Amino acid sequence: MSIYEENIRTITEYFEKGCKKAEDFGIGIEIEHFLLDEYNHSAEYNQVVRVIQSIMTKKDNPYYLEGHLIGFYNDRYSVTLEPAAQFEISINPCKTVEQLVEIYNEFRNVLDSVLFKEKLRLECYGYNPHEKAADLCLIPKKRYEYMNRYFEKTGTCGKNMMRATASVQVSVDYENEEDAVRKYQLACVLSPVLSLMMDNTPVFEGEKAQMHLVRTYIWNNVDLDRCTLMKGCLDAEFGFRKYAEYIMNIPAILVMDNGTARYTDDEKIKDIYANRIMTKAEVEHILSMVFFDVRLKNYIEIRMADSCDIDRAADYAELIKNIFYNVKCMDVIENYLGNVTERDVAQAKESIIADGINGRIYGKKASDVVEFVRKTALK
Repeated sequence: MSIYEENIRTITEYFEKGCKKAEDFGIGIEIEHFLLDEYNHSAEYNQVVRVIQSIMTKKDNPYYLEGHLIGFYNDRYSVTLEPAAQFEISINPCKTVEQLVEIYNEFRNVLDSVLFKEKLRLECYGYNPHEKAADLCLIPKKRYEYMNRYFEKTGTCGKNMMRATASVQVSVDYENEEDAVRKYQLACVLSPVLSLMMDNTPVFEGEKAQMHLVRTYIWNNVDLDRCTLMKGCLDAEFGFRKYAEYIMNIPAILVMDNGTARYTDDEKIKDIYANRIMTKAEVEHILSMVFFDVRLKNYIEIRMADSCDIDRAADYAELIKNIFYNVKCMDVIENYLGNVTERDVAQAKESIIADGINGRIYGKKASDVVEFVRKTALK
């Protein structure tokens, strides 16, 4: 077997190890926040580090990269910083959404008291409501420096995406490859629907937004090789191997060498690892370097929602849980939406960006589709 095939197998085995029994399924959530001062300016990196240091306990594990503190983790959640110091909490999968909310609120009780002393606050929107992307600085992390460099040549909105967007991401589990494929493809087909449901971007670049789904518009203009939908994701032969092959045949942008990021530009992943088999850490890294609406790891990450407050995020997570952990619900929604192509998804997004709830999704009124999905998930 060639090294290339060995690496494909290494990636597919990583997906296979994510398979769980249905009774062990959990629901995970990540919420990104803008951390702002009293003048509506984003907190500087040094301020954010003080906050992190103040809320960490002896039970928490700090996360350093290239000598810089960028977060911490424990057995319930992790705290990390996005490119322009957007503040993210990722809560480990729980059995119920109520447990996610309980953990989040406990965390906020500790965090908010520290923010009050620092004269800082959190806001949750899909796009920074007070500042322009060009005025925001990246934190000292080579990964973001290199991504910024690469995206300057692949699209027009890399700077906006990295510096000024924030999201809510929900993760779901799968039982086997067949289950993973079905859930992944349905999440892709629901991409415009979920984006519309969770549209929360009233301001873009300091002015009232003149379009809907601002984050969707931005992602459409970052890097089409690694954003929006993965090419081929709705094909009949899509599966763990097809995902692995796609990943192996795109540019890496960067790789990690002994904890230090190295810029690889257009060099493809298969060429970087042409002479050796990837480690688990390297597999996890390359899987993190694609930003599809739906991302496959050893779980399925649904990434379309704008950032929002915990109450709305909890309702959204409950909706995701009700859809993807209920076979009958999936049946009903799949039958209602019909046979959908990648082009259909792109056209639906274009329609909603222009007309919002009055747009069209797969030949139907967007408002009707949203209402149908919501009611079906609540039954």
